[in-house]
Amino acid sequence: MALAKLSGIPISAGIAIGKAFFLNRSQFGPVPRQILADDQVEDEAQRLRDAFADAKAELKAIREDLVELRRLAESFLEELFEDAPVRAPLQRAK
Repeated sequence: MALAKLSGIPISAGIAIGKAFFLNRSQFGPVPRQILADDQVEDEAQRLRDAFADAKAELKAIREDLVELRRLAESFLEELFEDAPVRAPLQRAK
């Protein structure tokens, strides 16, 4: 596994381990300005409203998945730390 140090604006402090997705913005280029005819404006506005609704639904699904993942992780950790072989070194250290 290759390690890399990245610079930029951090979202949160700390380190992260996992797969990274790099977006090469240069392949997209600038978005050309378009002039719409009066009869196209409402359709484009609706497309934008639909895109916002889709994004909101995706974020809601992600949030629900994260809540469930957190619940599972907490449950796993509780069981792990109640396991005698895991606790034994901690009790000897007292």
